[in-house]
Amino acid sequence: FPSHDTLLIVAILQSLLKGFSVFYFLLLPILYATHIISAEQVGYIGALLIVGGLVVAFTVTYKLHVRSNENLLQVALVMLFAGNLLLFYPHNAWLLCVAYLLIGVANGVGISATNAIAAQFTSQGKRYKAMAKMSMLMDAMRIVYPIIAGAIYAWTGFMGLVVFALLNVIGFSVF
Repeated sequence: FPSHDTLLIVAILQSLLKGFSVFYFLLLPILYATHIISAEQVGYIGALLIVGGLVVAFTVTYKLHVRSNENLLQVALVMLFAGNLLLFYPHNAWLLCVAYLLIGVANGVGISATNAIAAQFTSQGKRYKAMAKMSMLMDAMRIVYPIIAGAIYAWTGFMGLVVFALLNVIGFSVF
């Protein structure tokens, strides 16, 4: 089996993906408060993020044996990057919808792939303990990301948040 460090890297990647999902939900009320989208659009766009993630997570989980997990993670990163690029055009509702759908799909693919990779790196008797540690790290990221995002928004505004997200995806790709 690979080293403990490899499992830690997979846990960090999964935590970043979970943090991303919270981060993107945080963007919606900001767009609403700045009158870029309506309250109705907040609901529709948020639903696209959820549906994209759920549908793909179930599909990928069912079909994981068909594709390489590493390739799935790379596909997720490309979709995250593309979705983040589209966020530079928040005034275009259609591009914003496509961005959120891409980001939701990327989260579903990425989280499923990192779960499968983590399962490969653990023995059956130690898998529960490893997954529990990964879940604790993910919970911490769900708390930390909105705090960081709030500070960045206060300092730079919405476009600063988009740049922050892009830098995270690029940094995520380095792993």
